[in-house]
Amino acid sequence: RTDGGVDVWDLTDSSYTPSVALAVSATRITSMEFLPSPMKSLTSQLLAVGDSNGNLHIFDMPRNLWRAQPNEKSLMANFIDREVNRVDYVAKRSEIRREEAALLAGDQEDGVGEGAGDEGDMMMGQEREEEDVAQDDAEAAEEEALYEQLEKKFIEELELSRDDLPEHWRKTHHLDEEGMEGAEPVQ
Repeated sequence: RTDGGVDVWDLTDSSYTPSVALAVSATRITSMEFLPSPMKSLTSQLLAVGDSNGNLHIFDMPRNLWRAQPNEKSLMANFIDREVNRVDYVAKRSEIRREEAALLAGDQEDGVGEGAGDEGDMMMGQEREEEDVAQDDAEAAEEEALYEQLEKKFIEELELSRDDLPEHWRKTHHLDEEGMEGAEPVQ
C-alpha cells in the first residue's frame, strides 16, 4: 500500500476484511516476497517487505495463515464459484439497466411522461441517465478486468491444477478442451 501498510488476507475466514494489518513503514511499499523457512523443517513462513526508502522488513507470518486447512481447496472453490456468480449477476443487472434506460428513453421520445416537467428537463434527465449508464459500463468493465487479474494471480499463487478449478470456470476460460492436462498448474 502507499501508506506503508500490508494487509494479510485469509479468504477462507473473511473476504471483506484482512486477517492481519501490518504497519510496516511510513513510506510506500515497493516489493514483497515470501521467503523459504531457514530451517529444514517447515516451522515458519517469512515475509520480506521492501519500502521506497530501501529498507527491508522481515515478518514471521502466523501459522494459521500459511498452513493449509484440510478442506481449504473446497472452501476456495466455493468462494470462487460465489464470486463468479456475483460477477455474472452484476453483468446481467447492468444489461437489464441498459435495456430499461433505452425503453425509458424511447418512451420519453414518444411523448410518454410529458407534463412532469418541461422538455428541457426531460432531455437533461435523459442525458444524465445515458451518462450514468455509460459510466456504469466503464466501471463494470474495469472491475471485471481487475477481478480477472486478481483471480489469475490467486490461482497461480495457490498452484491450483485445472482439475482443482470449478467446471464453469474451466469452461469460461476454455480449459476443458481436449488434450489439456489436468495435473499442471494453470498459467
